[in-house]
Amino acid sequence: PAFASVVCIGAISGYTFYLVGAACESVGANSFKDLWGTTLGEGTAWVVDGAIVLMCFLSTLIYSTIIGDLFASLLSSAFPAAAPAAGRFLRSGVLLALTATVLTPLCLVKDLSRLAFTSSVGTGAVLATATVVITRALDGSYAPGSGSALLASLPDDLA
Repeated sequence: PAFASVVCIGAISGYTFYLVGAACESVGANSFKDLWGTTLGEGTAWVVDGAIVLMCFLSTLIYSTIIGDLFASLLSSAFPAAAPAAGRFLRSGVLLALTATVLTPLCLVKDLSRLAFTSSVGTGAVLATATVVITRALDGSYAPGSGSALLASLPDDLA
């Protein structure tokens, strides 16, 4: 069901992009904002910019939450003695440090072509992970009773 959902959503998304492109071509617009202004009126074209700003803000908030939780957990695992002392401030401190030293400088870079290599490496890592997961799912490694060390390590209520 999950794979079918992803394929379905991907098809809907692709078709929607096609429709936007076809509509832009039919009215001679070069951007979605131009298309909106031409078809719905220039007075409400700000809605497109507002939606983009809102999407970027919410995406940044979501990714920051994930980054803060992940790195706080990693630091708690790496330094278990310091974790109780840091308490609930660890996540905020980690997020603040990563934002100041990594995220903000990346946001201020004008030319992102230097990141092409790391983007390729990240894409390769995602593809390798997907390959392993698909292979293990098809060979029965994740099946209950398969003798998998991963499944054997799960608590009884999760297995």
